[in-house]
Amino acid sequence: MRTIEVRRHSLRERPDRHLSAAGRALAAAVGRTRGPFRVVVASPLPRAVETAQAMVPGASVERSGVWSDLGDAEALWPRSFAEYHRAIAGSPAVRRRSDRLAREVECLLRRLDDGDRALIVTHGGSPEMLVGHWGTLESAARFGGPCRCLEGLQLTFEDLGRRPRCEVLRLPPEQTRL
Repeated sequence: MRTIEVRRHSLRERPDRHLSAAGRALAAAVGRTRGPFRVVVASPLPRAVETAQAMVPGASVERSGVWSDLGDAEALWPRSFAEYHRAIAGSPAVRRRSDRLAREVECLLRRLDDGDRALIVTHGGSPEMLVGHWGTLESAARFGGPCRCLEGLQLTFEDLGRRPRCEVLRLPPEQTRL
């Protein structure tokens, strides 16, 4: 079994590109309850890299632009998991973006051994699109609204080449925001 967490970055004060002190503290607290992570990947934007560094101190964070450019799908955020599922079904451009994210997850998956975990820190829309890619509309509807800061998705792969088990990772609403 291999597990990949896909999380939205932690708290920041807009328009700042960097995490706030509260965002760093929240990421560190969540990181202490997760992992260990063998591989850590983040969007190259500062708030995503800083989230990964706070969650997994001392880790070498790989930067990947795939997780920062959501293309046409970015305009959808913040929308529910079910709305992303419908957008994937109805828009070839959004479907292509969802497929690209899924391929990136599958490439990362091949780098993991049985029992390993990986972390991807990205932006709003990525976790929702992955459920839209692998899940059913019914499962997407059960997952509810968009991921807030530091929330995300845990993908558990029993076997390579099979659909993962998807679990939404939520935090208490008072700890985070859209």
